[in-house]
Amino acid sequence: MNFFQAQDQARKSSSRLVVLFGLAIVALVIVSYLLVSGVLWMYRHEVPSLYHMTVSPSQNQELFSVAIVVVLTLLITGSLYQILVMAVGGYLVGVLSNLLVFWVLWMYRHEVFSAYSSTLPWAQSWTLFVTTTVVILTLIIAGSLYKLLALSGGGRVVAEALGGQALSPDTQDRLQRRTLNVVEEMAIASGTPVPVVYQLPEPGINAFAAGYSPSDAVIGLTRGAMESLSRTELQGVAAHEFSHILNGDMRLNMRVTGLLHGILLISLLGRVLMRARGRRAGVVAVAGLGLFIAGWAGFLFGSLIKAGISRQREFLADASAVQFTRDPQGIAGALKRIGGFPEESVVAEPAAEQVSHSFFAQIFARSRFSFATHPPLGERISRIDPGWNGQFLPPGEPPKDEESDTVAADAAVSPGIAAAAALALLDEAGQMDPARLGYAKGLIDTLPDPILEGVRDPYSARAIIYALIIVQSDRQWHEAQLAHLKEHGDQGIHDLALDFLRVVPGLKQTDRLPLVDLALPALRGMSRAQFRRFRQNLVKLVSIDSDIQVFEWALHRILIHHLDAAFVQPSVRTRNAKSLQQLTGPCRTVLSFLAHSGAATPEAAHSALEKALDSVGRVGIDRQSLSGEPATLDALGQALEELARLKPLAKLRFLQACVACVVADGEVVVEEMELLRAFADILECPIPPVVFGQGPATG
Repeated sequence: MNFFQAQDQARKSSSRLVVLFGLAIVALVIVSYLLVSGVLWMYRHEVPSLYHMTVSPSQNQELFSVAIVVVLTLLITGSLYQILVMAVGGYLVGVLSNLLVFWVLWMYRHEVFSAYSSTLPWAQSWTLFVTTTVVILTLIIAGSLYKLLALSGGGRVVAEALGGQALSPDTQDRLQRRTLNVVEEMAIASGTPVPVVYQLPEPGINAFAAGYSPSDAVIGLTRGAMESLSRTELQGVAAHEFSHILNGDMRLNMRVTGLLHGILLISLLGRVLMRARGRRAGVVAVAGLGLFIAGWAGFLFGSLIKAGISRQREFLADASAVQFTRDPQGIAGALKRIGGFPEESVVAEPAAEQVSHSFFAQIFARSRFSFATHPPLGERISRIDPGWNGQFLPPGEPPKDEESDTVAADAAVSPGIAAAAALALLDEAGQMDPARLGYAKGLIDTLPDPILEGVRDPYSARAIIYALIIVQSDRQWHEAQLAHLKEHGDQGIHDLALDFLRVVPGLKQTDRLPLVDLALPALRGMSRAQFRRFRQNLVKLVSIDSDIQVFEWALHRILIHHLDAAFVQPSVRTRNAKSLQQLTGPCRTVLSFLAHSGAATPEAAHSALEKALDSVGRVGIDRQSLSGEPATLDALGQALEELARLKPLAKLRFLQACVACVVADGEVVVEEMELLRAFADILECPIPPVVFGQGPATG
């Protein structure tokens, strides 16, 4: 299964998730109706004498009004989730709980259930059923929207909710530096942006990946994992998490978390009511018990949904980790170490329950009753290591393995690849292997010290990016670009960029995209004001040059695409997937641009367009739509952002058409290959670097 097929399968799993979510709601409504009917029947027949009480209608109306205002305000300002939950979160839960109690009492006061028969009361109250359904649906939908809005901030929101601390990209702590090195190598080898890494203060061995896309992805590891795993085992765990990022599991897990929160909210309200005190404690506690039981049913449904979706995805991620590293002992060793570790993979943070399906291993101790979101450790190990003797690794110091566990000395990037090999490269999207890991490690090891140290510092990283943009321009424009930085850049950034301009020209062309990826974690450490200034400066540096170079523009677009995910709150996270037929205009724009930019004559451009038509003509782009002048760079950028909404398999077809344009002359040079990788990056289809002696690069 390649990258595009895995993404398509994850998209279909999202559709199945919606169906399962709907079935869970139906079951929960029925259970809630039966429970409310039973409570009201007991109340009517005065089963517990402590139900007798007096409730002021004016107090009911006042509290009901306050609750409605608070709930509506919460929904409207969902993007302010983090502030609200810290300031008034507990109060809101209490208000919602009291609202439910007064709803039950209001029904009794107005004899909503007076139509009950003495033998089968719950079967004869259509009004009660409709009312119960409306209330349950309102709670579930409000809770799910609340959580989805909270999660719209990406993986960072999940990591911080779990108590995680982001590792500084320039940390000198030995264990943290080792972890960051492993993650950087994985990202470069797979062609993805380097994610921010978080450390969870947990002694158990576990990890997770969270986010909606590679642009806002984070990887979290527990303190126990960083301290107890060898580098090889750590690499296996990181490869497993990268598989979740690349296969679309991470986005699916975020949606599962958001949707199930509404179901679990009912259980939370029930727990609050069961702790009620005062003269109305009896009816409140009984109502709370009913809600808690209904909520437990919701928890059951939610756990079954999480288990059904995640268990097979975990097997796939384990297999992908072995494929990426070609070393089954890495991930198998990590699983064996969990089995023999006193704390196992336990995550004690209460918030971890909602994202339990996102972790590397089960977050509960094996002795605790819970619904397993992951396959048993033994089964996972046996699939990776069929000869396993059933013994877990005892706790203790991990083996001292070599820091250089991938071959890096002979790794090199191909200066050019054949046309057929370029087409085959799309099959390796989202993949990595030892040769590419070796290349990634070799790149990091051989970067000049000022560059390597600079990309890990938020201030210096900006200067390096400015230098990368400037060096792409004609030399005659350098003075004007530097003058702009001196006037509009941060204090001292001009001098720093000037220093890096003496080093950057010595880098290979193929080092520049990985350098941007390496700089992203540090750049995400900017303040919003610094980002706005950085963004404005990038646009100005590119536009000063009247003859904008395509790769210069592509670097700028990649940076904006990935950093906007961190600094610009998205309005909608769940974008509707589109087909090529629905986006023929953007397709035409990009293909026309590629054909004209790589052709020496109009005839050659027309020939390239014909080859593109052979690739995508079956899906709605006709010959007339591919004629005309090449698009502007602004139009190209808008088209690529639109095309990021394509369905996974449609992206594959479109990229095949792009390659057909580029290889019309029979060969792809480095600049063309890097431009294709840049376009694919914006489409969130990571293309790995082309390495000698590996796959298509040998063509």
